[in-house]
Amino acid sequence: MLFFGSRRPVERLATSFRWLESKPFPAERARFYSAAYAAGAYVLGLEKDNYFAWETMSGDRRFSDFVLEADVELDAGNGHSAVGVLFRHVNDENFYSFLVSTRGNFRIDVLFNNHPLHLVEWTRLPEAELVEGGGVNGLSRSLRVIAHGSRFSFQVDGEWVAELEDEVLPSGTIGFAAQNFAAAGKGTFRLGRILVDARPIVVEKEHLRWSYYAPISPAARLRLAETLFQSGNADAAAVQLRKGLKDRDGSVQEHFVLAECYTRLSLYDEALREVDIVLAREPAHREATLEKANLLYLANRLIESRDLILSGLAEGRIESGPGVWGLLGNAEYGLGNWDKAADAYRRAMELEPDVPLFPQNAARALERAGRSDEAAELYKSAARTLFAEEAFDELSMIVPRIRALAPDDPEARAMEAKMLYREGKTDEAFAILHELTEAGSTDSAVHYLLGLLLRGRGMQEDALEGFVRASELEPDFPLYQFRIAETLNAMGRDPQDALDRALLLSPLDPWANNLAGQLALEAGDAPRAVTHLMKAREAAPQEEDIRINLSEALSLAGRHDEALEALNPSVGSVDGARIVNQRGNVLARGGQSDRAVQEYEAAIRLDPQNTAYKLNCAAACIEVDMIHRAEEILSQVEPDHPSPSVYNLLGQVAFMKGERARAEAAYKAGLDLDPDNADLVVNSALLYRERGNHAAARDLLLGFLSRHPGHARVKPLLDRIRAEHEERLSCATCGREWWVPRDLPPQPAIRIRGEVPADAPAGRCPRCGKIYCVGCASAHLRDMRFVCPDCDELLKLNEDSLKWLLARSIGPS
Repeated sequence: MLFFGSRRPVERLATSFRWLESKPFPAERARFYSAAYAAGAYVLGLEKDNYFAWETMSGDRRFSDFVLEADVELDAGNGHSAVGVLFRHVNDENFYSFLVSTRGNFRIDVLFNNHPLHLVEWTRLPEAELVEGGGVNGLSRSLRVIAHGSRFSFQVDGEWVAELEDEVLPSGTIGFAAQNFAAAGKGTFRLGRILVDARPIVVEKEHLRWSYYAPISPAARLRLAETLFQSGNADAAAVQLRKGLKDRDGSVQEHFVLAECYTRLSLYDEALREVDIVLAREPAHREATLEKANLLYLANRLIESRDLILSGLAEGRIESGPGVWGLLGNAEYGLGNWDKAADAYRRAMELEPDVPLFPQNAARALERAGRSDEAAELYKSAARTLFAEEAFDELSMIVPRIRALAPDDPEARAMEAKMLYREGKTDEAFAILHELTEAGSTDSAVHYLLGLLLRGRGMQEDALEGFVRASELEPDFPLYQFRIAETLNAMGRDPQDALDRALLLSPLDPWANNLAGQLALEAGDAPRAVTHLMKAREAAPQEEDIRINLSEALSLAGRHDEALEALNPSVGSVDGARIVNQRGNVLARGGQSDRAVQEYEAAIRLDPQNTAYKLNCAAACIEVDMIHRAEEILSQVEPDHPSPSVYNLLGQVAFMKGERARAEAAYKAGLDLDPDNADLVVNSALLYRERGNHAAARDLLLGFLSRHPGHARVKPLLDRIRAEHEERLSCATCGREWWVPRDLPPQPAIRIRGEVPADAPAGRCPRCGKIYCVGCASAHLRDMRFVCPDCDELLKLNEDSLKWLLARSIGPS
């Protein structure tokens, strides 16, 4: 008897993809990439720029601790691109990646819940060039990853390049990955060999070797430390530098970078010690001299800091620059030398006039020196820059100082109003802005903000005046022109001239192009809408409104696949309910109602209170005969949100279930709310027709057409119903129409008293058969009787159809 135990996990896998060797990756063909085996390699081909693709091992191959080796190759014809491996891949939203690029750099990332984090940013690889000819016809690298718990070690071509700790993902499978960057075109990437060894003793040995015993190049540690420091990870950078400096003096650059790390970590004594080492070896080291002055200031050794800066500037050991003069100003200010501090800050302003910190600090020093007027002017200079940069938190600290120094200054008042507006204190802001505009302010922003507040209060006409005045003061500012166009459109007036002006001033402005796209959609010009909305998305790719509008335009233009693609989230973002609902709209319009239902259901889960999503879902359910689900949704909506749309869908559900009376009641309830709803009118008429009540159908349609002549859906339906049950008669002269039932019973003779209406039939000519109305026949009388103008024959009213029409025209006798 044979007994089978549970399958042991894979502990070692090695293959070069040759004949009869293991082929653990799947072959795949997708829209923008392909994966296949060719010439002893596993090959990924990318078909577009800015595209990241990968494939992972087939089957249940999951690894926690392992040694991974991979020989990868970038085709010589590739543009800027990268190739590498994935590991601890849980799913396509959770994995680590290790990539090397055509430019000789490497990067290590983790994607966690679809949110990317760069563990090691792009870092230069060892000085050895890419291995030419190592592959079929490209540039090859040999990658190695050692994973041991939360610790990882990375090697390229046998040389250590990085190590790190991360506990996010404990285990997962292995993958091969490739990425194309901007303007790279197509790319080909090969995996020539892969080895995964998860045997505990092997992993432990390699981990101990590369973590504690193997000699690591100090240059490699310095490269990694510089990258970590620039990424804001000073602690990890310091660890690498201390390891590299163990038992050796190290280079000037190592000590200087370590000093910067200590400074970032607020370890000023340690940082000064490292800087002194640098200056002992290179007394003219300018960066180290300036760093020492900065450290002395941070350690509150202000006199030493000031003296070092002054002597350094005089001797050329410190290069003059805005940062140096700013630091000198800080030292003088700390020593209470207000005038000297202000002078230093002004020197910094001269060298870098667009930095608001320098005039702000100078103003603060002048205020302490009692020079209030000069301080107010410098505060205002800083405030203008901060407002332009939308740095409102910093601005909020300056405006009170300006108001204190110059309480009646119009510019100061305007800044106060702008801050109040920013803080949501709209009533207080409104009062100041109104006062300033009444006083004839020439600040365009004052009129613009007042316009925004007026528009928020529903005063569109007054808001428009504010926007127009702002544009008169600053005619070349595109935002003002856009607001004029937006407001005119909201008021039902033509916005085109203002919108054209906005687009002329800023052709790529996302919101001006978004409005132009919406107007094109309203005009039925979907291709033009697509053109504008493409520009809008390019300028603001994360804006949900723009993505939805572009998707709608593409869908209406019949480009449904592109409409869906326009809704795809960027890396790290998550679809909201509006995006999911729009995806359902596109699928429904493209005839894929079954998939649309899935999207609408997802939108409802994201926003359970949204009635529109539920109605969309119910409509799509009706299309795929999910009648009971549609009825369930509508029963949830109708009690609290009765609307014509709800009753229209309820009527459709009842009709499909064969409940004609219930359908009629639903349609009637909807028409009571909105008699001009074309969907309800058409569906009600069709129901009347189906139940044999063509007169009610006709009357309903006639009533609608009297208010909406020539409606594209209602008029053809009326013609069809009449053609089935009525006969059309018309006046041979003016074309006036009459409709008569086809199955009229014999009509009695009519006795006419008084004047006959002009729209009544006068009779038919017995010779030519033409019919005339009373209005037209009145011009042709003989002996007070109507005659045919062509045949001079007396017109006859002996047909049942004419008698019936005449009786209806003159009413009861």
